[in-house]
Amino acid sequence: MKDYDEFYSLIWGYYLQPSDVSYDYRELHTDFIRNLTFGFYRDYEKNNVHISVYAKAMKTVFINLFLFSPETTDFGDSKDYNDI
Repeated sequence: MKDYDEFYSLIWGYYLQPSDVSYDYRELHTDFIRNLTFGFYRDYEKNNVHISVYAKAMKTVFINLFLFSPETTDFGDSKDYNDI
């Protein structure tokens, strides 16, 4: 089992490429990335699952984060359907 530093290095140095998460984003959101990575590391410690599975999960998080960010998504006017 890897320690946290090895886990972090493998995730961000090998599995996640700059095309997945840019270096600019990494620099601007260091705390978010460290907290997210540490959360996945804690799960890695509990379960006997390969690091690549956690890397794929993190990749999916960032794909959805970027795909549905407020800057790129406009759903138009929202409507409260409870007000009918």
